Amino acid sequence: MPCLSLTFKGVKCSIPCKGDVCHIHEKKQKLAEAKAKALYKIDAQRRELSKLNNRDRELRSRLQKEEIAYKAALSEIEELKAQVMALAIEKKKSDVLQESLYSQIKDLDAEMIVCKDKVVGYRRLKRSEASLKKQVVELTESNQSLRDEVDELSSMRDDYDRYQTIKYFERVHKELCEAYNVKQPLDLAKAMRTAPAKGIKVLGPYPWKHYHELRMKRNAAAHAISPAA
Repeated sequence: MPCLSLTFKGVKCSIPCKGDVCHIHEKKQKLAEAKAKALYKIDAQRRELSKLNNRDRELRSRLQKEEIAYKAALSEIEELKAQVMALAIEKKKSDVLQESLYSQIKDLDAEMIVCKDKVVGYRRLKRSEASLKKQVVELTESNQSLRDEVDELSSMRDDYDRYQTIKYFERVHKELCEAYNVKQPLDLAKAMRTAPAKGIKVLGPYPWKHYHELRMKRNAAAHAISPAA
């Protein structure tokens, strides 16, 4: 017999049912199960989509942070590049300065060699100076010895001149005593004052005056003779 159950469109079913369950109800049940499965699947997909959305937001936030970090890294890289360029410039300057210092060191080495030669020459000059000073001292001592000898000879010469003066006076005195026929100096003085001796020319026209001067010279020579003589 027909089931006479209402279909989805409100029409009574005219198909005979098999068994105890109406095929309409079975179909409804299957559709309900399929609908439930579809809804569960949709809910699962919604939950998965929500997870994906959350993951997407998380990834987007992470991406933004990474972009910020990337930009900061790029800025730091640019700064590092600028520092590298500055260091390269400084290195070039340092290389130029190093070359200049090497050149100066070579010049200083050459000057040092010249200075060493000068020092060696200076030491030689010092040794020569010491030798010359020694010779000067020796010559000074020798010169002083010669001066002493000269002074001694000069003194001897002066003493000799004094002796000659004394001898000359004694000779003149003897001649005068013989000429005036006297023996004492006082008698000779009286005789010379009263009358000049005839033929005596040894004292010139004024014998008493010259005799007196000669006697003064003789006395001075006698007192000036050195004791060593």
